[in-house]
Amino acid sequence: MKIVISEGSSQADFLLKIFKNKKCKLIVINSNRNTCEYLKNHSDIPIFYGDPTKKYVLEEADIKNADIFISLSERDEINYVSCQIAKKLFNVKKTISSVSNPKDVDIFEKLGVDSALSSTYLVAKVIEKESLSNDIYQLLNIDNDDVSLSKIKLQDNSEYIEKQLKEINLPININISCLLREDEIIIPNGNTTLLSGDVLYIVSKSESLEQLNMLFRIS
Repeated sequence: MKIVISEGSSQADFLLKIFKNKKCKLIVINSNRNTCEYLKNHSDIPIFYGDPTKKYVLEEADIKNADIFISLSERDEINYVSCQIAKKLFNVKKTISSVSNPKDVDIFEKLGVDSALSSTYLVAKVIEKESLSNDIYQLLNIDNDDVSLSKIKLQDNSEYIEKQLKEINLPININISCLLREDEIIIPNGNTTLLSGDVLYIVSKSESLEQLNMLFRIS
């Protein structure tokens, strides 16, 4: 996998340490000469000094057909422009941008950046999901946040205890993919009876998380 890391100082250094043992081809582009010198002294990967919004700099770094281009500038406009150039002129498969202003996350993604990440935005999302219920734990998002995998443990007072799945009649966009009962993993069907203590792994549309909470809330 060919990964390009553009801009960033401590962030770039951190990512290099993560990826260096994963058999990735890494390329770093940075407009800060001191950062370039530091990274050269602490790694054995190609480090290119220059403005990542300039086509000739990206050409020199040989980013063509890279799998991932990550832009970490503190300036959103630099991240956006460099991601667009990487995607449109150098056929980079996926672009990822850090975003200083959380309001720009949706705008970046609508304009073609594959993933826009803001620490403030992510914290807000975590708080929003945590506020749904202490009894529902979201494990991960799949396919750009459209689908979620959640884990729910059934308590003694759940209305679904001793009921078969076909009796519950879950919405089509909420599906119990498997359940854990003590040390046994069960792939359920309509005749599966739910018991107290069962841990349900549920695949749903992310927009249905609130509906999921309503269905499995503690009564």
